[in-house]
Amino acid sequence: MKKTVLPVLLLCVCILCSCFAVAVSAESECTIRGENVVSEPNAEVTMDIVIENNPGIGGAELIVSYDEKLTLIKAEPGAAFSALTFATPSYYRSPMIFAWDSLNVANKDIQDGTILTLTFHVAEDAAGDLPVNISYESGDIYDRDLNPVEVHVESGCTTAISYMPGDADDNKRLNTMDITKIRRYIVDGRKTDPEGYNVVINENAADVDGSSKINTMDITLIRRYIADGKMTDPNGYNVVLRPGKIGCNHNMVHTPGKDATCTEDGNIEYWMCTHCNKYFADAEGKYEILLSNTVINAGHTFAEEWSSDETSHWRDATCEHKDLVVDMEDHTFVNHVCAVCDAEEKVKVTFVDAEGATIEEQLVAYGADAVAPEAPEILGYVFDHWDVSTQNVTQELTVTAQYVKGHEVYFADSDGTVLKGMIVKDGESAIPYEFTAADVIPEGYVRDGWDKPYDKITEDTIIYVNYVKKSYTVSFYMPDGALIATQTVEHGSDAQEPACSEIYFDWNTLKMGGFSGWDSSLKDIKGPKSIYAQYKNDFNQPVISISTTKNSASIKMYAPASCYLYAIDFGFNWTGNISIVSCDKNIASNLYKGNDGASNIDFSNKYNNFHYTWTNAAGVKLEGAYTTVLDIQFVTDGDQAVSQDVLKLFEDCSIIFSMERTSNMDELETVTPIIMMK
Repeated sequence: MKKTVLPVLLLCVCILCSCFAVAVSAESECTIRGENVVSEPNAEVTMDIVIENNPGIGGAELIVSYDEKLTLIKAEPGAAFSALTFATPSYYRSPMIFAWDSLNVANKDIQDGTILTLTFHVAEDAAGDLPVNISYESGDIYDRDLNPVEVHVESGCTTAISYMPGDADDNKRLNTMDITKIRRYIVDGRKTDPEGYNVVINENAADVDGSSKINTMDITLIRRYIADGKMTDPNGYNVVLRPGKIGCNHNMVHTPGKDATCTEDGNIEYWMCTHCNKYFADAEGKYEILLSNTVINAGHTFAEEWSSDETSHWRDATCEHKDLVVDMEDHTFVNHVCAVCDAEEKVKVTFVDAEGATIEEQLVAYGADAVAPEAPEILGYVFDHWDVSTQNVTQELTVTAQYVKGHEVYFADSDGTVLKGMIVKDGESAIPYEFTAADVIPEGYVRDGWDKPYDKITEDTIIYVNYVKKSYTVSFYMPDGALIATQTVEHGSDAQEPACSEIYFDWNTLKMGGFSGWDSSLKDIKGPKSIYAQYKNDFNQPVISISTTKNSASIKMYAPASCYLYAIDFGFNWTGNISIVSCDKNIASNLYKGNDGASNIDFSNKYNNFHYTWTNAAGVKLEGAYTTVLDIQFVTDGDQAVSQDVLKLFEDCSIIFSMERTSNMDELETVTPIIMMK
């Protein structure tokens, strides 16, 4: 078959230019692959698709797609599938399907070789690798027995180049001049160096082994190719000069990174060039990688740190499969510490009751102390001790609870409700019940300890709560706050009415009133209480009244009815010429005496002041609604006016009244209020 290439390349075999990284197939594996060919731009090139290790294909569908710089102009079936019927496409496009089928395939018809020949026109502006991709869908290739055949597929490509491999100086001739220039280019550091040989070469033409690097290997291959007559000679060195791939104008396809899961592979972020079919870790194509390097294998993830129990250590899964572990093995203890995971060696300590039933099991670090649990209760017995020490444990232990006979002690409420019960060793103390806010106390009572001691118990005992009645202070007061008496009264009992004055004088209003009762009940006392005496406001007459005219004045002192009068200390002073005309004392004449000590007082010489004092060992009872005790009349000389400014009371005046039915003067200090007038 004829291929259109550069003249020197007519001597070369097809150039290997894989479009995708693929694994080498085994000899027995059926393989369908496309050739890798070289062409000038604006020329036609033919590519064969061949089969190797044909198992007896009875039908096939191949999907072929190709670079946009290629135009398919012809597709012809090959000899390897001559026993199969080929469906000729009505027109060519990319991608497209080529199909073969058969009625039957004889043994003699099974052969390897070309199954399809494609002829492309290479675009005028094409450069580099132009991939021709070949694929199929599972089940679309089958043998003569109609069994699916799995086929290893290798795509092909056309490499469009405008230079001759080895022609480093681009003069369309391959000779030792090219070797000399390549050698100088290498010693100049593989660059055009003005301070050195300053050689300019076609780097792609100089890279004849396709290694993407120019070195002495390329010089040796060119020398051998020239020595063989500038051809690939099977009888000589049989050198193939390949087109270089230095400076590929990458067309990158980006694949984003994806995390692997426990069951599905992921991949790193990478780029693939559709021109040179290489894979890169960066978009600029500086760091080439293999496709296999991009794979993040599926699998479970496990913690770096160790997990452990008493006997083993392992690593827990950190993925969603939390029940998986790896690297599980027994501890290797060195000085009682695992040399792998640092777990402490543990010793089992079993605590049992008196009958040998397990109470608790503990795993204790070697040489550490076990903490004994609370021993179970046994009716009529009390726990005494554990039979084995649990300190500095270095071997497996069974520890048994030991009991002794005890006394039953119950703490109970006053109604017999058991609050707490326990067994107490002979001679030891019981622990009393601790009351809380939820425990009810009978109304009007407080708890006052227990009815018997609970230390040194020597027999079965019931201990009851003591309750005592609450007591309250009841205070009795006059309306002005003066204390009359205090009493202590038990909860729910009645207070007793104290003795108090039957008259109350209000110096703020200068009025008197008679006792009318108490401001609150004295019955059923249930807390501290203050009780005030109440008085009727029924004495509207002031105690002292002063009336004046132009030249006279009258001063009267009143007392309420039904009281006893004991003493008067009363006086006046004045300015100007004022005379006392009369002094009416509304008291039995044989019971009073004046300041002169006489029964009768001479008022004719009383100028500027008057002081009247009256005392009586036995009080005089005053009758009537209001009684005038003292009535003093004044007159002035001439036209002098009498006013309260002229006629003034002494600063200290006192009157002693008592509503008590007593005539014993000695009792006054305890039963009679003293009413002071200021």
